[in-house]
Amino acid sequence: MRISLLVIAAILFSSPLKAQVNSDDVGGNNISSIIGVVTSNPDDFYKIKNLLDYTEGVSVLDYCFQGKLMTISFNPEIFREENEVFDLITSYYVNAKCYRKIMSREVYNRQCQNELAKQNQNTNHQSTK
Repeated sequence: MRISLLVIAAILFSSPLKAQVNSDDVGGNNISSIIGVVTSNPDDFYKIKNLLDYTEGVSVLDYCFQGKLMTISFNPEIFREENEVFDLITSYYVNAKCYRKIMSREVYNRQCQNELAKQNQNTNHQSTK
């Protein structure tokens, strides 16, 4: 009996784990992460945001143009990790530089508070119409 328990425990712990640096599990098994996207054309930032919003399995929760940062949420059954989202971005925007931003949500909110407040205000106005 002990041996079978050890075998079961070994199988469970030896299965591949999906490690996400600075990522949080959000509702429905989606993973939330702060990423940075830089291109030579500043207007590309908003185009990339729209690309992600219209792509199945990934969405932009909020963004910070001044820091070139986005909080994204992605379905790990479609995109296993941020790098697959980065591959999607660079397939459309070859010169885009994408990176995972290692910062706490509090620091992100402080750094981008003006833009986030405007986004929240716009969302509230749209929902009351």
